[in-house]
Amino acid sequence: MSSLKSCVISSIVVWLICITPIQTLTLETTENFNEALRQERKEIMCPTQCYCTEDKTTQQFNVDCSNRQLQNIPDLPPQTTRLDLSLNNINKIQSFFFSNLTQLSYLDLSYNKLCHIFNNTFYGMHSLKWLSLMRNNLIYLNSTFELDAFNGLDQLEVLHLECNSPSKDNIVYPDQAISKLKNLREINIDGYPVPLGPGFRNLEKLEGIFIRTLIYCSYCNMGSAMPDNFFENIVSLRPMTISLSVCYMSYLPPRLFSPIRNLRNLDISKNRFTLKGFKNGSKSLSGSNIEFLNLHGIEKDRYVYNEITRHMFHHLKNTPLKYLDLSVNRIYSVEAFAFRDLPQTLEYLSLKHNVISKFDFLLTILFMRNLKTIDLSFQTQYRRFRNDTYLEKDKNLEFGSTNIGNYGKDFCEKYSAELITNNNVVRSYKNMLVKNIGTKIRRTFYLAIPPNLEVFISGSMKVEFFIPAITFLNNTVLRYMDYSNNMARCWGGPMNGLPALQYLDLSENYCTKMSLTFFKYLTNITTLLLQDNVLGISLANDISGIAFSTLTRLETLNISGNTITSLSRNVFEKNTNLKYLNLSRNELTDFDIDIKTFNKIEVIDLTSNLISGFSDKMCQDLKQQKAKNTNLKIRIQSNRLMCTCEYLSFVHLLITQPDIFDSVGSINCTTADVSNLSHDQLATFYPQLMKSCVSQEIFIGTLVTFFIVLGIVLLSAMFYYNRWKFAYLYYIGSKKLHIGNISLAYKPVAGVFITYEQEPEFIFLARNVFIPRLIQNHVTYVNGEDDFPAGPQQNNIAGAIVGTRKTLILLSRDIFEDRNRELEMNLAIMHEMNCSDRIIVPVFVGHFPVITWPVEIVTYIRNQNHRCLLYEDTEEFWEMLINQIRQ
Repeated sequence: MSSLKSCVISSIVVWLICITPIQTLTLETTENFNEALRQERKEIMCPTQCYCTEDKTTQQFNVDCSNRQLQNIPDLPPQTTRLDLSLNNINKIQSFFFSNLTQLSYLDLSYNKLCHIFNNTFYGMHSLKWLSLMRNNLIYLNSTFELDAFNGLDQLEVLHLECNSPSKDNIVYPDQAISKLKNLREINIDGYPVPLGPGFRNLEKLEGIFIRTLIYCSYCNMGSAMPDNFFENIVSLRPMTISLSVCYMSYLPPRLFSPIRNLRNLDISKNRFTLKGFKNGSKSLSGSNIEFLNLHGIEKDRYVYNEITRHMFHHLKNTPLKYLDLSVNRIYSVEAFAFRDLPQTLEYLSLKHNVISKFDFLLTILFMRNLKTIDLSFQTQYRRFRNDTYLEKDKNLEFGSTNIGNYGKDFCEKYSAELITNNNVVRSYKNMLVKNIGTKIRRTFYLAIPPNLEVFISGSMKVEFFIPAITFLNNTVLRYMDYSNNMARCWGGPMNGLPALQYLDLSENYCTKMSLTFFKYLTNITTLLLQDNVLGISLANDISGIAFSTLTRLETLNISGNTITSLSRNVFEKNTNLKYLNLSRNELTDFDIDIKTFNKIEVIDLTSNLISGFSDKMCQDLKQQKAKNTNLKIRIQSNRLMCTCEYLSFVHLLITQPDIFDSVGSINCTTADVSNLSHDQLATFYPQLMKSCVSQEIFIGTLVTFFIVLGIVLLSAMFYYNRWKFAYLYYIGSKKLHIGNISLAYKPVAGVFITYEQEPEFIFLARNVFIPRLIQNHVTYVNGEDDFPAGPQQNNIAGAIVGTRKTLILLSRDIFEDRNRELEMNLAIMHEMNCSDRIIVPVFVGHFPVITWPVEIVTYIRNQNHRCLLYEDTEEFWEMLINQIRQ
């Protein structure tokens, strides 16, 4: 028993020794698992006041706590990569508060109430690259930002400190705190006329300093106190961007930018130092690496106008400048060679929104070989102001005048008597680029432009040029041209020398006359904007479809608002690549062009015209085009659509294939009884319309038959009433090759046969005036009254007409009261028709109505009115008469 007992005790002891560690291990494992589960749950937990999103693909966890009226920052998930705390009431952040946000790369604390940044506030945020403290109460003092305020932000690249409690008292940029940001590339701060402190020397990777006034907050007011040494502590050698926009600078120090060793981009727009002030202040840019320069709106006040003088950009001559913006500067004058000092590297030049009236300076643009874009748009028309500063300097300025309008004269002078001539540019080009013959300039205007120019914008200049036949020289890359809203009322053309042009805007020019060959050489155009002109007459005369025939690559054509009343069927026949055709806001009453060649058409806009419907053929063509191109859409709203028998096929098309039309639900049409039907009602109305149309066809058929019978009766009556005239014409026609014994073969033996009324005054005129003149000019003649007896001798009359080259008839009021004169005229007409030559030389002796003459002779005279001469005893008349006889 004792041995059994000791055995049991030993077993219990062994069990206790073995099982206890296992239980301990199990408990520890369970606790570790629970702790891990709690950590995982905490890691993915989103604050209740915020909105969180996660992108597992990019491993981004975004927390948005903006505009929540927060006074304290809630606990945040450590995996947060982007945090927005803007638009709250946060006034304090404790040190090390963000220490667990090691993955955060973006932090927005703007629009809060922070007034102090403690040491180590952002400690632990080793991944942060973007930080905004904009629009707080952080006054620029070293006491506001403790020395280690930005400690731990080793990767910060962008810092926003602008819009922080403007104050002019004892301002000091927090350079000591900022000096910790070794990787900072861009800083946005408010502008005060105190230098950037020595702490900025540590920012060796700095690439951008943005000091500007923005509408929503930023503050910058330098006035005339901008210090020369403002940038003296900027030592970064990286390409630098400086913005001092809207800083109200009235003075630009000459040495301001000298410390910046690698200045590339400079924005000093919307200040008050004027262009003249820039000339003096740009000395520090001489020899710099500047590529971008923005001088937009540096006007002192709205009554002071600026002038660009010749050496204004002298200090930029040896720089690699590529971009120059001179817009909105009230520039009224640019000297002819003002831009010669700009470097050859310039690629972009903007002079838009000025009041330039003379464009002689464009001559020097030619020498900018690398210029790619020039913008001259919106040259506001001159208005006299009470304090215009430049009027005393140049009292003879002509604003809004035309400089090269003369070159459109050949095509346009008959169109308008108001061609304005101001030859400033003409004289310059005459000496340099235009080919001349003596003092007369040829019809084609030759214009040399920079060889690399790609974009030319000159819309809304209001220069009122007529566009002549113009050939651009020296350029094969220009692809974009805007000449809209310039009152170019006549386009002579053609435009030549632009093989790469793809975009052309000539809209809003109120052009009323366009040559049909204007676009002849612009074969690569894909977009052509011609809206809001008055091209209706020019296009209506384009019966053969010449105007757009060479534009085979055209994809977009806008000719809306052009008072177009009709178009020839083949006007767009060659435009096979057309995708968008806008004919809206015209006066088209039908649409019957050939659309079979439109292989890629997507939109045809016919809104706001006077169209009643489509013809049967057009409906059939639209069906075929829709079958080939499912993207086709026709816009036909705001027309006078009619649901009548004339447009039965059109109504059927609206019902059966509504997908052809864009927004078909908004299409309405009017019935014969002036009822207005929506598209939804057409299906119900169509059977009733069919019955009405059948009845109408029967009635029309009966009516046509009646009128045919009536016409036959009337023709028979007319033939019976005028049977003697038809008999006479038959007699003349049957004898056209042989009248009497005289052959009508054209074998003239004398120069002219002269006939006239047998009254003393006309006999005297013939014998004493006309015949001596004929003899003087060595013209042989036959005088009917002298060379054969007068009277009803038809053979002699016919022989006289046939035996001479011309028949000279002195037309007087009563000449055809003599039947022989009437016979002579008729025989001469028949002889002229037989010979297909101009035999008759009609000369009116005085002014009188011809309605008393025989109808057939009156008809002939009216048809040949351009050949008739009016007798005047002048050398010009006799010269014209002899020329007609000798033709």
